[in-house]
Amino acid sequence: MLDGNWGCGKTWFIGRFQEEYDKSRFTAKDEKYESKFLYVSLYGVTALSEIDYKIFQQLHPVLGSKGAQFFTKVASSFLRTSFEIPFGIGKTQAELNEDVMGDFTKYLTNTENRVLIFDDLERCDLPINDVLGYMNTFVEQQELKVIIVANESEIQKTDSRYKIIKEKVIGQTFKVSLDSDSAFRDFVNEVKNDEAQRFLESQKEKILSVFESSGYKNLRHLRHSFLDFERFYNSIEKRFLDVPDLMEELLGWFLIFSTEIKSGHMSPSDIGNIASVKTDEIRARLSGKEPEPSSNRNIVEKYKLLTSRNTLLSPEVWEDFFEKGIAFPLRISESLGKSKYFQDQPEWMKLWYYHFLTDEEFEDAKTNVLNQLKNKQITIPEEILHVCSLLLDLSRKGLYERGVVEIVKDGKEIIEEIRKTKVWNNPTKIRIEQRASSGLAYADWGSSEFREIYSFLNQKLAQAHIDSANDPQAGKPPVEILATDPDKFITIMRDNYENVPVLSQISPEDFFESFINLSPENQQNVSSHLNKGRYCHPETIKELMSELDFLEKFKRLLQKKAEEKEGKLSGWQLNLQSEWIEDAVGRLKNVQTSGTQMTSK
Repeated sequence: MLDGNWGCGKTWFIGRFQEEYDKSRFTAKDEKYESKFLYVSLYGVTALSEIDYKIFQQLHPVLGSKGAQFFTKVASSFLRTSFEIPFGIGKTQAELNEDVMGDFTKYLTNTENRVLIFDDLERCDLPINDVLGYMNTFVEQQELKVIIVANESEIQKTDSRYKIIKEKVIGQTFKVSLDSDSAFRDFVNEVKNDEAQRFLESQKEKILSVFESSGYKNLRHLRHSFLDFERFYNSIEKRFLDVPDLMEELLGWFLIFSTEIKSGHMSPSDIGNIASVKTDEIRARLSGKEPEPSSNRNIVEKYKLLTSRNTLLSPEVWEDFFEKGIAFPLRISESLGKSKYFQDQPEWMKLWYYHFLTDEEFEDAKTNVLNQLKNKQITIPEEILHVCSLLLDLSRKGLYERGVVEIVKDGKEIIEEIRKTKVWNNPTKIRIEQRASSGLAYADWGSSEFREIYSFLNQKLAQAHIDSANDPQAGKPPVEILATDPDKFITIMRDNYENVPVLSQISPEDFFESFINLSPENQQNVSSHLNKGRYCHPETIKELMSELDFLEKFKRLLQKKAEEKEGKLSGWQLNLQSEWIEDAVGRLKNVQTSGTQMTSK
């Protein structure tokens, strides 16, 4: 038996052993050489017959193919039913099936001088004594060699009799030790992109350092990380690939996120919080406090290379890859182009790295940022937050002459002026991360002054969306879209106005007039969205409180129409929909009075 923890490289080790053994015995003259080994994974096996067929398929690939198995079943059934051949009289269907396949089992005896390898014993869905007894027949009756690959610690958790059974069946147990160095060479060779392969080879020391620092000792995760990185590498522009320091840092972040996510100790949505850990630590120490423990902080402290608050790529880019498996080249280029390694870095980002600037560089960057803000050259909401956050941070350190109260006032005035320019008036959904954006943590995140600016900015963004919805130049308002294309209405409400109280600006009577002319199916789809889609998310429901009055009036209009249609199917349908709207009203009122959210029915 080969014993070892999950991911330690047992399967990789036995696979490499098979390959090297077969290579040592294969010659050019021996064209018909067959591997000495028969490998069977027991993962999910529920019957001993499944193991038989897995062995059979390797001994006789043609007869064991799906086509041959299908033909055998069809032919045997055809003979019994169509030609009424009188075999199997008095036998059950199971016994008949046994007869049909009985001739095939004789091929299982053709295993002379073979070595059987049974992997994933702990993942088999059969009683352990049955499986080991089955394996023992090959040893006792056919005098074959059998190798079992397993994680014994997992077996012992579920079967207390394992040790007793093992002593009677298993001759010797070897513990598989982690060989990350050898595994590294094999895993790199699996990478098909030659440039990516050479890059990974050059980063061997860093890769193994991250692997050891993780503490998980899971070679399977390391292998998958290599294959994932190859896909990621293929989405990076050459101008970035040619910057060694950038690529080394990027690989470090990639391996850390990949390892922690695959090990289940973080989710892709946590990546945005990683960037703020250092900021929180600095703020806590400046306040004379110890940083609060957290899973994200544990991850930061685990890896010694994490000295920066910048994850190079924005949290959204990382999340897209690790959550959805998608790498967007343009988004990757945008983030990397703004990194400290490139000159197209915006002024506010240069100021973000003020720790590394000289006095002259710092004053120049600060002056440039203040001028850009004053002249409304910085209009991206996240960048405005970064600037305001930096100014608050610098003020607290005595590096900016205005106080925090004045900075909040200045920030609000700038935000209001930018909103009036209508630069934010578009139907695109805007989401602002609370802790970080562009891969950088907000410098003063967590302070009451920052939260005040953050909330004010969100309010103005919502108002800009509402202004856009009511602007004739911006396209049809939602109520007109409802009348002509209810599916599009639902899509727009979900994608563009998820956290924007646009319904508070719409006449309930006009909305009802469009709604009542829809087909019953479309009416139910719209009502269902308002009930189960729009007002069920804790992170957005508070921002939709101003729609409460609209919903109550719309509900009363539904109830009135339902009373007029009493005794008809349409009356029952409208009454049901009014109950759905009542559910939504109840959730909003609950938030209004107690600050808690209810789940939808």
